[in-house]
Amino acid sequence: MLDNHAIAYLLMPAFVAAVLAQAVNWRVNRDTPGTGWWTIGLSMHAAGTMIRAGLGPEADFVVVPLVMMLLSGGQFVLLFGLCQFAGRPMFAKSAAATIVLVLLGAIYFTYVQDDIVARTALSAAGADVAIGLQIALLPRIARREGIGGVVVLGFAFALTATVLSLRAAGQAYLGPSVIGSLKIGADLSLFGRQAITSVAATLIATAYAYGYIVLVGNRGRWRLQQMATVDALTGIPNRRAFEAELAHAASRVKRNGTRLGLAMFDLDRFKRVNDRFGHEAGDAVLRHFAVTAGGALREIDFFARVGGEEFALLITDATIESLDHAAERIRQALEASPLNLPTGLIRITVSVGAAVSSLGGRDADRLYAAADAALYRAKTLGRNRVERAPAPPDDGLLALGPVEVAR
Repeated sequence: MLDNHAIAYLLMPAFVAAVLAQAVNWRVNRDTPGTGWWTIGLSMHAAGTMIRAGLGPEADFVVVPLVMMLLSGGQFVLLFGLCQFAGRPMFAKSAAATIVLVLLGAIYFTYVQDDIVARTALSAAGADVAIGLQIALLPRIARREGIGGVVVLGFAFALTATVLSLRAAGQAYLGPSVIGSLKIGADLSLFGRQAITSVAATLIATAYAYGYIVLVGNRGRWRLQQMATVDALTGIPNRRAFEAELAHAASRVKRNGTRLGLAMFDLDRFKRVNDRFGHEAGDAVLRHFAVTAGGALREIDFFARVGGEEFALLITDATIESLDHAAERIRQALEASPLNLPTGLIRITVSVGAAVSSLGGRDADRLYAAADAALYRAKTLGRNRVERAPAPPDDGLLALGPVEVAR
């Protein structure tokens, strides 16, 4: 005859395996934020589930508050780890208020008014709040690192919330005997409910451990991709990413029959900055320009560092006016924002060469060459100005007239 203690022993291997798998994940990926908290939180949740499965009526009065805090608190520890992983602050006020309410409720409904139904409902509510906050973080993670681990964790979160809520509802409807009986083999329907709970608990433990492992694996792949396509100094796309985006943008322009705009930027007299103030100051100038340019652009514009002090801007579905305005906004924003360093105030300007393709034009190499030639001309004509490519009508590029640069 199967009793609660037997169920606890059946659950133990799955939870122990899940905790051990996450502990190994933590050990191997200690530089990944959140992995240690996941191990602690999963251990708390596993301990609470197994203790609750093995409870007898005579132990409820002493142990149930501890079980409630293990289950609810474990979920909030998991939440803290997921917040660290996602790079966002903890939901401190919501977490603190929920934990205090669960703790006070556990004390009241155990030592003041012994109400097992209220305790179960309160424990489920506390855990569900933490689960809901974790689910709210998943889209943020999925956008950056893929949906693999997010889908598995979403399943684990949803199943956990469902089991806890159904257990609380079942107790409220059927009475405390749903979890209070030691001899459940005599009641087939009750046995069925306990068996389903056991299977669900095993699935939850496995899904949590596997989900966190996949998340960390995705983070590793994302880091490698970042290293390959993001400039380490400025944090914006690098030349490799720019070349790939230029090819893709040229293809889109061909399909849509629109124009592609390209502007090349080169910081004026950058070598003097390095020679006079040192390479650390030069690096600060590059970062300052990347931030300044980013603040002057739209989210859909593509801005990259293509080498040294050279940067590039791609605008799809461009017009003469849109490329001109974007280039001028960046030039003027940089001119108006000198960089204040301990070594002194550095005033920085930038020269720009711009070219726009013809409708449906997709010759990326010729577009790049035209913008680069315009940049060279901007340098020779005095710097701190925008020059446009004077392309002949038959070369696939749209010629732009001279631009007036405010002084």
